[in-house]
Amino acid sequence: MLANGTSRRRYVSEAVEEALQQTRIEKPKFILVFSSIGYEQKDLLFQIRKQTQHCPLAGCSGHGAIGRNFADESPFALSLVAFGSDCPIELSAVSIKDVKDPETSGTILGEKISACLTSETKVVLLMTHGFNINFFPFAKAIRTNVPNSIPLIGGAASSIDMPNTCVYHNDNVYSMGAVAIALECKTIEWHISHGCEPLGVQKTITKAANNFIYEIDGKPTVEVLKEYLSPESLDRWKRDRTLISIALGFPSTQELRQSGYPELISRNIGIRHEENGSIRMQTEISSQILWIMRRDPLKIAERIEYLAFQLKKEEKTGKLPRLILQFDCAGRGRLLFREEQKLKFQNILQDCFTNVPWVGVYTHGEFAPINHKDYLHNYTLVLLKIY
Repeated sequence: MLANGTSRRRYVSEAVEEALQQTRIEKPKFILVFSSIGYEQKDLLFQIRKQTQHCPLAGCSGHGAIGRNFADESPFALSLVAFGSDCPIELSAVSIKDVKDPETSGTILGEKISACLTSETKVVLLMTHGFNINFFPFAKAIRTNVPNSIPLIGGAASSIDMPNTCVYHNDNVYSMGAVAIALECKTIEWHISHGCEPLGVQKTITKAANNFIYEIDGKPTVEVLKEYLSPESLDRWKRDRTLISIALGFPSTQELRQSGYPELISRNIGIRHEENGSIRMQTEISSQILWIMRRDPLKIAERIEYLAFQLKKEEKTGKLPRLILQFDCAGRGRLLFREEQKLKFQNILQDCFTNVPWVGVYTHGEFAPINHKDYLHNYTLVLLKIY
């Protein structure tokens, strides 16, 4: 048995108690947990471990938490799934404290998770720090010990107090780390849904190094991006150093387009550095050519409807997943939609599998492979079905 529990209670002990009671599992063997940053994070894990007799756990913070009939982006939102001793899904978690050096940290995490892999491992769930991640070299380093046949799926931690994000592993809260979970089950399937459109004309990166962009069209990157921002967005960017209202779009490969991917890959605009006018992206730059992008509410709605159509066809076959995990970009939540619109989209998807436990998190970057190649996605929904 496995079951989802949620809570909006402000006090940690009460929130944990309410969420665990909803699962009706007295002694779980593993807890997957997602939480808003309003809770004192170490106390949150302490209470979960205390009330579950020190059950192993893993997860991360989010801009909000997602559950069955639950999509809450307040400072106090908790969603977890408890796996009972009789549940055929097996999970083993490992972690690292720091991801600043992507090659070294990825190699170490890969070595740790490889020790947990079995012939039944179908996916590695990966959650990382939301901003200090350089994804592609990090994932490549993990792959020195984890075969491409096992997908890396998950997301970068987020929070309403960006860039302060956390990942969880048992009693540990890591503000700069990553956690990986080897998951054994019968099989998995995943879906990826997008929704961005370019603004204006093509631009050229004229100075960059690794995952830093210093100049666009010969001007400091920060100054170029300011031209596309409203006063409200600019104030938020100054305060948080991160930007969600617009993105950068890079040309996708022919292989991606043949798989149904859009012509442009959207990338979050990462932490800005006012002293030199640069921005730090979540992964290395894939092209010198780019477009400024915006989130398109109509496209997002259309693609959610199409995803729901696909899910309903699967439900009619009688093949039901045991669990659905949702990694959804924070920029597709209340930062774009009114609360009733956001909940409407959530219900459209969840109505496709009415009795299946559903848990997720609003992220700052989503991980899912395409054609056995690891990809970081932004402004994207990744839906993982576990059977």
